[in-house]
Amino acid sequence: MEIQNAEQKEKETAEKKSGILKQILFIFLGCLFVALGIIGIPIPILPTTPFMLLAGYFFLRSSEKLNKWLRNHKYFKRFFNRNGMTLIGKILLDGGVWIMLIVTAILAQKLWVWILTMSLGVTKTLYFIFILKTIPKAEKVQKPSNQNLD
Repeated sequence: MEIQNAEQKEKETAEKKSGILKQILFIFLGCLFVALGIIGIPIPILPTTPFMLLAGYFFLRSSEKLNKWLRNHKYFKRFFNRNGMTLIGKILLDGGVWIMLIVTAILAQKLWVWILTMSLGVTKTLYFIFILKTIPKAEKVQKPSNQNLD
């Protein structure tokens, strides 16, 4: 009976350690993906949105505090509240990315860079076409006039 209790306690201790290690790993990965997402803001080759979504996934499963911080941060919350992009937004963004990728491929003059940049461009374009929802252009909201109704 004592042997079974000791084995059960060892098993519970091992599970707790495993859970703590998993939590630490997920927090580390979440922070890593936030950093990559931040780096991806000015660099069009790195897609910011997938990194932020991955960070959200890892924070959701490891730290309630970090999850709330990420989802409520004034710069990052937009990645979690998106419903899609307008068609003109998709075209402008994808066109800009393609220009940067083509310039990069031409300047690098290496086959592996050309393959990598074109693969990223095709992947991003396919994502825009088939996965990212196209929303209708929002109509301008008229501001109420400041007339006094005395």
